[in-house]
Amino acid sequence: MEQPIKKVTAKLHLTKEGPIRVEGKFFLVSLDGDSLVPDDTKEVYLCSCGASRNKPFCDGSHKSGARKRD
Repeated sequence: MEQPIKKVTAKLHLTKEGPIRVEGKFFLVSLDGDSLVPDDTKEVYLCSCGASRNKPFCDGSHKSGARKRD
């Protein structure tokens, strides 16, 4: 059965030292295709430093100066 097309209108806000803020109507799925947020979610913060213990979401680890090194 074909899935209905859902309108997505999201803004991504990039910051120099913090997380990526995603706001609007969006879907966030794992590599396995599982939904990571409820359908009615309007805003999430994604980790951009690599130090979060709750990836892909930001847990504030960047505030302590933690940054995952490659």
